[in-house]
Amino acid sequence: MQTDSKWSFILVRGVLFWGYPTGLIGKSIELSPPGLHRPRFESMPEVALFLVIWTVAGAVFGGWMWAGHSTGCGPGTLHQTRHARIRPEPRDDMLPAFAPLPLTQPLFIS
Repeated sequence: MQTDSKWSFILVRGVLFWGYPTGLIGKSIELSPPGLHRPRFESMPEVALFLVIWTVAGAVFGGWMWAGHSTGCGPGTLHQTRHARIRPEPRDDMLPAFAPLPLTQPLFIS
């Protein structure tokens, strides 16, 4: 992933892997009659409008993903960064989280 240029990343991951599939899924969901259907395009201007809208949406999404990827705050690094900051260093005097508390009263009253 390091060898990808910015524009190939945006084109492949944003437009091809997110924009067009999302558009086709959205086009497949019909409200009347309700359900999933094969995407149908009525005219050539509708196809052109579909391609323009989902190309732009995919490029915006790909650019957003590239910005997170290039700054190290993308989806793959967020999990590691968050836990590295939250977890304290283990100490000998710390009890494990699963240590049972001492019982001072019986659990069941008979």
